Amino acid sequence: MPIDQAAVQAVANRIFQEPLRDWINRSNPMLAALTKRGVSSDRIYLKGTLSSAHGAGPIADGSDVTLAGTEATAYAAPALDWSTYIAKFAVNKRALEAMGNQPGALGNLLQSEIMNAAKDLADKIAADVFAGNVSNGLVGIQSILADDNTYAGVDRTIAGNANWRGNIYDVGTGGPPVTTTTELSTGIIYEADSRFFLANGYGFTERPGMFTGFTTRQIMNKYKSMMETIDLASLSTAHFVNRANATGQLGLGSVGFAGIPFIRDRNLPASDLSNSGRLYFLDMNQIELAVLEPDPGKSLIHQVQGYTSADTVDGIRTSIEFLGNKGEQLQGYVKCYIQLVSANPKAAGIVIRNLKAN
Repeated sequence: MPIDQAAVQAVANRIFQEPLRDWINRSNPMLAALTKRGVSSDRIYLKGTLSSAHGAGPIADGSDVTLAGTEATAYAAPALDWSTYIAKFAVNKRALEAMGNQPGALGNLLQSEIMNAAKDLADKIAADVFAGNVSNGLVGIQSILADDNTYAGVDRTIAGNANWRGNIYDVGTGGPPVTTTTELSTGIIYEADSRFFLANGYGFTERPGMFTGFTTRQIMNKYKSMMETIDLASLSTAHFVNRANATGQLGLGSVGFAGIPFIRDRNLPASDLSNSGRLYFLDMNQIELAVLEPDPGKSLIHQVQGYTSADTVDGIRTSIEFLGNKGEQLQGYVKCYIQLVSANPKAAGIVIRNLKAN
């Protein structure tokens, strides 16, 4: 008896759509940390302020107020396209035939393949979150936190668009392409804090709870070693040290800086230039994942007011599609429509790049 693929697809989506939403959301640190917004518009519309000049200052009591003609806010109308992410799966037809033409039983048989496909989908999305402009995919953090590219249609190489630039602290030397990397130090992190403060008026010291540090395992190991080591002079006078066995390595459990937690993420590339590494300090309120949630009643609102007018959602909405008969296999894929967005790249965080990774 032929397999009723339409019925199986309907059952699979009914059974697995909500579990897949949670499964993808929890599969790795970055996807779990990102706020998701259910956006309904045809594109993801952002609202950007490029400059603000309103002649602020004191005036003499009773004086006339005159305008220079330049008192205004310059706005940008950035927008990003959706990206479609899929993960394919295939199941042997003989196993399906043995179950009979029962959509519920067939759906359960497909569960393992569908869940594994969803996990691979989550891993690919998480890797692309940290990348640059991915072909047909996400505009990743490397592109958002940049000052020399076009983001969401705004050319940030133009001086008038400087307010839309991301914060970069390049500790390498030699000019592009960077050929030199620098060892991580607390001084470098303090300088990153200072640069972010100059751009935004606040930094790690003022609002540590807003930031999360993301880096590679290599940079994390270097940071932990830097914070663990005690010089021998200090060891010789430390009353709590067993001098017969002291190595100077106390070991760290949780790792952070000035109240900011650090997370190592295996999806973050070990290097993106010549032997370089990156340490991101991200404001997770300023970088979000837009998820397409069809709602005709809200589409125009999300277009006019921007994606930030959309409600937050629990996870990434997915659906399951079958490709029809492909020989002795029933093939299909799990898909979602998403895009990484920041309505304020200047406040999204700061990246320290060209740290020595090994």
